[in-house]
Amino acid sequence: MVMNEVPADAYELLMRFQWARLAMDGPDEAKWVEAKGKATLPRSEWRSGPLEASAREFAGYVQGELRKRAEPLERGEALELDVLRHLYLLALYELGRGSWRLAKSVEADAAGGQALAICLGTWGGTDARPPDELDDGTLDPKRAVIAVDRRGRAHAMKLGAYGGCLRTFPDPPYGSGRKWPSWCPECRPKKSNAKNKAIADLRRDMASFAGLDLRTH
Repeated sequence: MVMNEVPADAYELLMRFQWARLAMDGPDEAKWVEAKGKATLPRSEWRSGPLEASAREFAGYVQGELRKRAEPLERGEALELDVLRHLYLLALYELGRGSWRLAKSVEADAAGGQALAICLGTWGGTDARPPDELDDGTLDPKRAVIAVDRRGRAHAMKLGAYGGCLRTFPDPPYGSGRKWPSWCPECRPKKSNAKNKAIADLRRDMASFAGLDLRTH
């Protein structure tokens, strides 16, 4: 799929940052990173030029992929692209000293003026198992991916029953309101809409019947 085509050097540097960030999340995570032999980026290099350059290059790659691929995206393809997008967003968040302003700006520049996001809908929940158990091969790749989130935490991300249309849509610029919408404008649920309320009720019934954890995040 996508992973065979990524810019290798930029990906490697961003992953070293991700593993370093994960190792700071707690002693269990630090032990897991060490046991897996993951190469990490020293914290002294977190706000360096090479990390920002890699994030910019990777943003250009991911945004380019979002523009050229046929829509709607395949579910696994959409999940993978979204995780790759988060690789550079987390690095830019750190480079922006805890603000998403830089991430929004860089992503828009990399996309030629208008960044794209993927309409994935709600995440169904996260797998609470320890990091060293997340890659045991039991997750359905069409419904979940193992990822490091924007705060550097490793977990399994699962799509909820109320998913999006898997099409791209213009990502809103930095400002007030929801900075990272999960749905495109056409799919976004409206609290006052009786139809969406019925969908939500059906979704809960389905979750209860199937024994699934569909808490939204």
